[in-house]
Amino acid sequence: MDAVDQPVPQAVVAPPISLGQRAAVGFIWMALQTVVSKIITIAGQVVLAWLLTDADFGLVALAFTATSFPAQINQVGLKEVLVRRGKRYHLWAGSAHWMALGFGLLS
Repeated sequence: MDAVDQPVPQAVVAPPISLGQRAAVGFIWMALQTVVSKIITIAGQVVLAWLLTDADFGLVALAFTATSFPAQINQVGLKEVLVRRGKRYHLWAGSAHWMALGFGLLS
């Protein structure tokens, strides 16, 4: 048998991934990210509690409380409005942009 008589190998094509499988993989990655984020946050709190005195740790807690209120002003739900108005997104996008900028500067 010479090279001319050899069969040509066919390319192996993977079956397409269904939308449900993609959603499941995305859910797993998001859940993993959330769990890792929570673990890192807890570890940071433990390290702060170990390093700081009681008075300093209380000051950090007050600072976290004080910064949470402006963060709530910044999260006013503009993303949800844009998603809900999906067909007319182009009409709402400009106003939402300027509102988000205003609330960001305010917070």
